[in-house]
Amino acid sequence: MNNQLSIKPIALKYGAIIGVFSFGYSTLLHYLGNAQDPFLQYLSIMVYATATVFAYREYRTNNNEVLTFKIGTRLGTLLSFIAAAISSVFNYLYIKFVDDSAIREALEITTKALEGNPDLTDEQFEMTVSWMETISYSVLPHLLSIVFLTFLGFLFSMAVAQMMKREPVDPDQDYDF
Repeated sequence: MNNQLSIKPIALKYGAIIGVFSFGYSTLLHYLGNAQDPFLQYLSIMVYATATVFAYREYRTNNNEVLTFKIGTRLGTLLSFIAAAISSVFNYLYIKFVDDSAIREALEITTKALEGNPDLTDEQFEMTVSWMETISYSVLPHLLSIVFLTFLGFLFSMAVAQMMKREPVDPDQDYDF
């Protein structure tokens, strides 16, 4: 009989924690003017890694100390998708309805960089700036962020699953679901 714990509640719990933290932390860094500080960005990565390890430990604790590589990879990938989706949706809503200053600042920096390009005609410059504004305020960057962060989470979860895996004591027991 298979009494295994599903990965979905654990992935949802830790994915929500990471997603909400990621949105709040990045917003806080932006308002404090420290959004480009590498140390503070690494701190965010450490929170993600710690939460992922806690998710794996919770699964293992509740599943007779068993965590296969396959389940660990699935758990980490689902957790990453949930975290990326929550953070991206919050970011999109925040930029759309509350404060778009981060987008405006990025567009200003990019526009200044393009102004110094002698290869662009005035028409090309105006078209490029218009295209950047349209794309920046659309949902596309947020969807691409979800895909990219889920892929990175998949790669990270493979490494962590390899380190934290514990095979079942009874090899006849099916632990993959």
